[in-house]
Amino acid sequence: MHVAGKASDEYPVSARDLNQSFIGMTIGFNTPSGTVYGRLGATKVNDEEIHVWLEGVSDPEASHYVFTPTTRLFFARTTGDWQLRETVQQVLDVLRTRG
Repeated sequence: MHVAGKASDEYPVSARDLNQSFIGMTIGFNTPSGTVYGRLGATKVNDEEIHVWLEGVSDPEASHYVFTPTTRLFFARTTGDWQLRETVQQVLDVLRTRG
């Protein structure tokens, strides 16, 4: 059985920490009925609950989820801006060791 957060290429984010930089990224989360993977389309964040909509899902019930602020969502390190940030960090590390 698949469980989000078990793969080495995933990193966790608390639902309350979502912002616009996560839109379009590949997301995974665990629900009582199974694990959901998709692309984050939109979020609505407030103090009590976080609404998440997935892109490309025609069924409204399957595209909209509501989480508590502490729910852990998992994002793939191999998509979105993660690769760019990782590459920049590697370049900075090389420059620091030469300096």
